[in-house]
Amino acid sequence: MSYFRINDFSQISGVSKDTLRYYDKAGVLCPSSRMENGYRYYTEYDLMRLMQIRNLRGMDAPLEECAQMMALPSMADKLAAKVDELNQQINRLTKLRDRIQMLQAEISDCIQLCGQCQIVETIPTYSVDVSDMCDWKRKLIEVWMQHTPYVHMSFLIEHLTEDLKPTLLIGILKSYADTHQIDINKATERPARQAIRCVLKLKDPLHPTKEELMPILDCMQEQNLQSAGSWTYRLRFIDQEHEGTECSYYVGACVAVKPMKDV
Repeated sequence: MSYFRINDFSQISGVSKDTLRYYDKAGVLCPSSRMENGYRYYTEYDLMRLMQIRNLRGMDAPLEECAQMMALPSMADKLAAKVDELNQQINRLTKLRDRIQMLQAEISDCIQLCGQCQIVETIPTYSVDVSDMCDWKRKLIEVWMQHTPYVHMSFLIEHLTEDLKPTLLIGILKSYADTHQIDINKATERPARQAIRCVLKLKDPLHPTKEELMPILDCMQEQNLQSAGSWTYRLRFIDQEHEGTECSYYVGACVAVKPMKDV
């Protein structure tokens, strides 16, 4: 068997001495033989092991994963483990890509539909006022937040006054909560009903002005409708659109309505 000092081993393998020392310190590849003079030497077996490490590194395996995979009995097992890892990454990245594309489409819709009102049937939801975070609310919201994108953050406006003070809510689709048997006994149920929806552009989502809400007010007047309950709106996407020194936010506003004659 041949024995190599680190300088010779570096020249034979084409791996720098600094890298070999790093591998040694990390416990991935250590000189396997110690001579009587106390010096440690690499062997042909270490060279073969180094080739395996370089193969794994060539497949983008992090060094710490190389150490774990090197403990497997065969290269076939190492490659099978790498394939499983890559399949998991592909699945994760595919889901991430789909979420990004969905967000891109939503942003595009916000910009194109801004200021345009639609009369729709709302989807039943449950909501929780998070201004007072007691224990049951924390537990419920913690469960709900595991089910995004079915969870959304909304603001509630009870009355259109000169000093609007929206209340922050966390909402979830009723159908999804029921299907997954999420405990919503203490949450407020918001049933399906006719409503006006409109994407609005607000300077400050926490302090909307009546002027910014005018597209919906104008639509109600044109359609001879009145408010049938509180207003809600949610950030369609968390982003800022800069206009000089100011920023704007797109929100999806919704207000339940009924015919004016029902007053």
